[in-house]
Amino acid sequence: MKKSISNLISLIKKGGLDPLELTEKLLQRIKKYDGVLNSYVALNPDAEKHAKSLNKSALLCGLPVSVKDLIDTAKIPTTYGSVIFKNYIPKRDAKVVANLKRAGAFVLGKTNTHEFALGIETPPTRNPWDITRIPGGSSGGSAASIAADLAVFALGTDTGGSIRIPASMCGITGLKPTYSKISTQGVFPESWSLDHVGPMCRFASDLPLLLEGMGYRVKRSSKFPLKLGLESNFLSECEKDVKSALEAFVNKLVSESVAEVQEVSFPLLEQINSAHSIIDTSEIATVHKKFIQSTKKSICPFQSNKLS
Repeated sequence: MKKSISNLISLIKKGGLDPLELTEKLLQRIKKYDGVLNSYVALNPDAEKHAKSLNKSALLCGLPVSVKDLIDTAKIPTTYGSVIFKNYIPKRDAKVVANLKRAGAFVLGKTNTHEFALGIETPPTRNPWDITRIPGGSSGGSAASIAADLAVFALGTDTGGSIRIPASMCGITGLKPTYSKISTQGVFPESWSLDHVGPMCRFASDLPLLLEGMGYRVKRSSKFPLKLGLESNFLSECEKDVKSALEAFVNKLVSESVAEVQEVSFPLLEQINSAHSIIDTSEIATVHKKFIQSTKKSICPFQSNKLS
């Protein structure tokens, strides 16, 4: 399972790997380990059936995807992390899920998230590297499922860090794509002006392939070196090891003529953060207004206070 997605697809197309065998191994590992990790909240009862329906010509031929439980999946429970929706089963897939299915993937299961994705801890999911620690959130279940080899790749959502935070904490790769490039249709909104859907996987080199399967036509640059800006203010308070790793990466890009990097400055950074907070909280209040009063007792106290 620690092979890249590109390698897995190559093996499948050459007959060296059966998607059904891959799916069965994942389900066995989920049964063995997820009682402690709690990365999944529901599994697709038809997963093995879908794994048998292989289309070798498809982009993601027969690969299973774990889907954050904020994203609608037809005929599979979708709770948005809340007991309010514990019995909700969507009639249709979110647009991004439908795109992945057309690309040859299928849903393995739904992964844990903070209630309505409002948080960065994802209780009760544990971090596979140390089960006494959190995986980050709110796409923590998706990140943990990959880190523990309980998934090949996953879908997450990101409004203010919900893909990037758990990806960092679980030692995997996650991407918040350019706004609106991946459809959020069929995804429970937090802040419609800021919400994103993105891929999560083990290797960064697999991201373009996954983005294409999700409906984002990636344009590969033919002009090198790329011109990149580095906002140095972001590094002023980060840990020494993190700063060193980033600097080593930047130096590698420059030494191999992949990119020209220069320092840039965003003087309005604090104002941007303040504006983000105002937009986020205002739109959260609007989204939840229609049912918060009637169902307030069913929402966990922490979230209820946040939404009130």
